[in-house]
Amino acid sequence: MTTTDEFSEFDYPYPILLVCMKPGYTDEDGIRVPARIVSSTAVAGHLQDVSAREILRAPEGIYLPGDRRFYTSTPLAEDSLLKITESNGDVTSWTIVGCESAAHALFFPVRYTYLLRRQ
Repeated sequence: MTTTDEFSEFDYPYPILLVCMKPGYTDEDGIRVPARIVSSTAVAGHLQDVSAREILRAPEGIYLPGDRRFYTSTPLAEDSLLKITESNGDVTSWTIVGCESAAHALFFPVRYTYLLRRQ
């Protein structure tokens, strides 16, 4: 995905998809209908691993080994699913745990920082 965002030169070079899911439910006959993908949208942003130092310094349970941060200009909802194509071609699934910050400057767009946890 190409953007005209001032931060686009830092964007992750492989595809990242925001997957919109329809939640599963139990119908009137008691049959479980599983969750299903409704749509996928490409999002751009910078991806970074949470460091071991941050894990050790933060209160217990805030960060777990393997967590990542995703910096983007796109507002995303907590518990959303991201499918990230890794550098080796594998596609991994990540859940947005929460928004850590929303920073902006006078002439720059809002830049959100999300905590991601692997599914």
